Amino acid sequence: MTALFTYYLIIEVTCLVASVIFLWREPHTVWRLHPWYLLVVVLTEFTGTYLTHTADAPNQWVYNLYLFVIPIFLGLVLYHIIHALTPIRRRWLYGWWVVCLVVYVAETWATGGISVYNKYTRYFVNGGISVACAYYFVQQYRIPGYRNLKASPDFWWLYGTCCFYIGQGIITLFSRPLSHPGAIILGIPLYKILYFILTYSLYGLWSYAYYLRWHTRQRSSNS
Repeated sequence: MTALFTYYLIIEVTCLVASVIFLWREPHTVWRLHPWYLLVVVLTEFTGTYLTHTADAPNQWVYNLYLFVIPIFLGLVLYHIIHALTPIRRRWLYGWWVVCLVVYVAETWATGGISVYNKYTRYFVNGGISVACAYYFVQQYRIPGYRNLKASPDFWWLYGTCCFYIGQGIITLFSRPLSHPGAIILGIPLYKILYFILTYSLYGLWSYAYYLRWHTRQRSSNS
């Protein structure tokens, strides 16, 4: 039973709880969607782990279904964060969704269904998210004047997203040397350690962004 409660699941559940607490009565629709997205993340992780360790059944289809949700949700949040910094046309968001759908359907059809993990769709989605994050930071650099990014929930949310997806892309790029039997620290494969650090950074920074949203609302209501 303990095999079901992995470190990843604990981190994700913690972030889910933080989102529920700090985003309670959040007025912005995009931020209000976060607890629901994180609930999907937790259910995906739990189901995938259960199928592997308890039911001894394949779980690729679970992550394929979840993969379909990632570009929809993250694309929406990234669009609103970037749009708040520098206006961009909504057609970029719609175009992203359409292209991701085409890539997803094409790979699913080519592999014969959702039972085979859509790794190339994952690469494409990771690349698109990384490009969007890089664009945000470039625009931050180009805009003159001082901005208190330390208190910006948008910045910390996007920073966590950037670290995770760019880091995941690097791990994928160097998957062979990182998976080598000799790449072990304290008996743990190096790639697992790196992935844990990325996961902790993602959901830790997201939780901090939720706190900042709550703190901003509290400060506004008391002013």
